[in-house]
Amino acid sequence: MSDLPAEVFHGIFHYLSRPEIYTFSLVCKKWNSLAIQMYRKVLVIDEYKVRLAKLNLASDNHSQYFRNGHFVRKLIFKSECRDVMRSYRGTRRESFTKIHRRPLSFSQSEFLLLLKYLPNIEEIDLTESGNFTYYVSFLLYANLQHIKKITALPFETYYGACGYHEYFSTCFRFCGTLTSLCFQYTEATNDYNYRSMDILDILRQFKNLKQLTFHNTYRTELIMFRLQELCPQLTELAFTSVIISSEMVVHGLSDQRIKLNKSLRHLNISLPSLSITFTGYLTRYLEDWLHTVNIEVTYSGIYDWLEDVGMDAALKLMKKLGQLNDVCIFFLRSYNTRRTGLTSETKMTRWFQVVNAFRGNKKTLCNVKFCGSSSSQDYFKYNALENQLILAYGLEDIDYYAREDGGHTFLSYGSLSEFALPTRYISIIGPEIIDRLELKLGHMVDDFVMKFLRYAFKNCINLKHIKVAECLLIQACRNRRNNELNDIRNNLNMVHFLNGAPANNLFKLISIYLPDIEVLILGSRSIFDLTFDLTVFKSLKRCYFIIQQIPSYSGSVTIKFEYTDGKKQRYYYDGKVQKILVREDIQRTSYPGRSFTFSCEKDIEFIVCFGSDQSLLEFDVDKLQGSCYRIPTYLI
Repeated sequence: MSDLPAEVFHGIFHYLSRPEIYTFSLVCKKWNSLAIQMYRKVLVIDEYKVRLAKLNLASDNHSQYFRNGHFVRKLIFKSECRDVMRSYRGTRRESFTKIHRRPLSFSQSEFLLLLKYLPNIEEIDLTESGNFTYYVSFLLYANLQHIKKITALPFETYYGACGYHEYFSTCFRFCGTLTSLCFQYTEATNDYNYRSMDILDILRQFKNLKQLTFHNTYRTELIMFRLQELCPQLTELAFTSVIISSEMVVHGLSDQRIKLNKSLRHLNISLPSLSITFTGYLTRYLEDWLHTVNIEVTYSGIYDWLEDVGMDAALKLMKKLGQLNDVCIFFLRSYNTRRTGLTSETKMTRWFQVVNAFRGNKKTLCNVKFCGSSSSQDYFKYNALENQLILAYGLEDIDYYAREDGGHTFLSYGSLSEFALPTRYISIIGPEIIDRLELKLGHMVDDFVMKFLRYAFKNCINLKHIKVAECLLIQACRNRRNNELNDIRNNLNMVHFLNGAPANNLFKLISIYLPDIEVLILGSRSIFDLTFDLTVFKSLKRCYFIIQQIPSYSGSVTIKFEYTDGKKQRYYYDGKVQKILVREDIQRTSYPGRSFTFSCEKDIEFIVCFGSDQSLLEFDVDKLQGSCYRIPTYLI
């Protein structure tokens, strides 16, 4: 191991955390000399280290204190007094709070002297220092020969041009070496000019720029691909605009001379809406050499988009996106927006057509997430490396509300006559493409969960995973070899009730549709005494019963077993992690607390575990808790 070249060690360090690298450095002198270079690459200066640095900068032993400074490549300042931004969903309002205590800071001379002892810095992050504007202005006078990135504050935290002018002026000072830049294009920053150059032409001065984050709130006709013409070496472009309009960009889109640079690999776009013109523009422009493409539509839902641009244009764009290797298109509609002119069936017909285009000829199955209307989001995501297609469907008001006569609506959570998904194939594909199904809604009632499960069991024939919020998890056993997917009963063999003991109707539904499950997990949270007939599960091998210790609750539990041969036994748990076995045929005693009765075969492996109320959610059959008890049925 010690004979390995240094390059191999540096490759290993790349995958280790800082604590792991530090442990690595303690092994021997050679490993220490190699690890210390990697460990010292990142220097985080909090307020405590500010005090130490200020003391040492003023002392005679400063050279000794900063002896490893030449290893530092990234410098981060952190303070409890950093700015905090709070955004309110569905609005453009933000509020800002700031701790009033002034953070301990360096003076300009101290700051520049500190950088003098860190001569090889490539990246500086001042965003959590609490002194961003001061420190970034100090950088104007620093000698940073290798600087590649100065991390900017989020655009929303700048008041007008305050703070941003200092940031951009400093970046322009190092335009010859910077490879990363955040650019805010507003009316205020457009007034900033250097030697009478246009603000966009100044971008040409950043000769080595590879990563550009561009926030446009000024020019309606600005097209993002114009930017990669100004910076031909760009490998990553993140473009955000809050003002783009279909009428204003037609002229710019008609310019076909701008070509997509082959150096561009990562593209992130955030727009209020996708007009029909811009939809067609993206369809023509996107090339398959792009590694990642993320498109975020912030004020328009998917059905608004389909209505505005038409299905033909929408399907062409989705088909083009589906040909890329790592892609996501995300619709975040306004909170108050709802389109009640479409029925649930019509909506899902269109949705499956969009999924069909996005999926293309891929053989991969889909992970579909149904989210409540409060999330108001729809997205389509594909990653070729993981061969995973993830789809999110945000339910709208018409999925929640039932109509009264006269057009008025009233709240009716969980009372849908049938689940929103279609029960027949749509276009070429339908529910059979779903292998993972998740439902996360607020105000769910058992009736709605039952309808959801009935639909899934009947129509999604290739299911391997079902999750209903923090209620239920059904999946294949991890240690079981999966055969070809063709039967729900063969795919799903582990049922985990996430919130405690299930209601009788839900337990019965599972027994009807999944009689061949092998593993059952449930908890003790219940307000009733319950009886579970496990004999209906002919293939059941193991049952885990988690006694949930709930704060301010006694937690005493009686567990009764009634075996098919007529034998019985009883266990009593007093809530203090003490296990007391009482033979029912010897002593008939009434105990306080809840009672759970299991009718089962003797050959079932039954394991009782003890944990917190939260432990049931985090329970893992491959990592059993230390406090567990196996019911010795073989002794009966």
